[in-house]
Amino acid sequence: MKRAWEIPFYRRLWSGAGLTPADVRSLDDIERLPTYSKADLMRSVDEHPPFGDFHGMESFGGEPRPVIVFQTTSGTTGKPLPLLYGPKSREMQNLLLARAYLLQGLRASDIVQSVYAHGLVNGGHYVRETFLHFTSALFISAGTGVETRSRAQVEPRRRRARDGDRARARRQDPDDRGAARR
Repeated sequence: MKRAWEIPFYRRLWSGAGLTPADVRSLDDIERLPTYSKADLMRSVDEHPPFGDFHGMESFGGEPRPVIVFQTTSGTTGKPLPLLYGPKSREMQNLLLARAYLLQGLRASDIVQSVYAHGLVNGGHYVRETFLHFTSALFISAGTGVETRSRAQVEPRRRRARDGDRARARRQDPDDRGAARR
C-alpha cells in the first residue's frame, strides 16, 4: 500500500474516495478501495501523456528505475492503452496464464499454434513467454498470416498430423501384417 500511495493515479483515486494511507491496514480493509476501469486508465494517458500516471514510473526519481517492457493493448475499442511491465509483473502474468492453460488440460505432448502478432501489442508476447517458460507444450509462433499465408503455415502441420495418425493406427492394428517388421 505504501508503494501504491506514491503513484499519482492511485493517490488521486483513493483520496477522491476520502481515504488516507491510514485507512488501509489489512486485507479486511481492501473492500474500501474504489475500483477503476480502462476508461479511467485512458483518461490518465490523456491527462498525463504519453504513458499516463498509473504505472508509477515517475516515482523512482533519481533512483535507477527497474527494467521495463513497453507494450500496448490492440486499440480495437479506441486508442491503444500503453502498458509498462517490470520483470515481476510480467512473470506473474505469464504464470497465471500458464495456470489457466494447464487447468484446462494442456499437456506436454500438445502443439500450440499461436496466431498473435508480435509487435507492440502485448498478447503475442506474453502468450509466447507463457508457453516457453511455464509449460512443456510445443509452441509454434505463426503470426497473423501477413508474412506467411496462414494456409501455408497450417498445411505442413496438418499433413504431419495425418501421417502421425496413420502411423499410430498401423501400430495399433493387430491385423496389419507389416506391423511386426516396423
